[in-house]
Amino acid sequence: MPTPAVARTDMYSAVKTAWDAGAATSGKTLIYDNVTSDVPQAESGSTGDPDLWGAVRVENNVSSVRSLRGDGGLRRFRRVGFLVLEVYTPAGNGLSSADAVVKVVLDGLEGQTTANGVYFRNAQVREEGVSGPWFLTVITVDFEYDEVK
Repeated sequence: MPTPAVARTDMYSAVKTAWDAGAATSGKTLIYDNVTSDVPQAESGSTGDPDLWGAVRVENNVSSVRSLRGDGGLRRFRRVGFLVLEVYTPAGNGLSSADAVVKVVLDGLEGQTTANGVYFRNAQVREEGVSGPWFLTVITVDFEYDEVK
């Protein structure tokens, strides 16, 4: 029954674990929301494409009371939202690298529950298209957990 801060840390850890486990993503940059980090770029004058990278954020959505006060005056609150992972792969190289990343992330998150009870479900994948030197694919995974307070 995590607090929102603990739940967010759990979600980031779950994404990082999945990201690091994939052959296509291991060692690649993963940026978290509200953390200053350099967006990967092709080197100046380089004819090569930038490496793939990802940016993850948590978007809380709904909170509802799920129980009456029990002994000790505690209640259960259901927290629901979605985790968003933006995957940037080199533009002009087809979708095979994006597809590999999608598989890694979905295999690591879909139907999984973190140690603190954050449950992932209802994954969606959207191929958004070219964004600068990258092709943008957005993976959205619903989450829910209960907080007791």
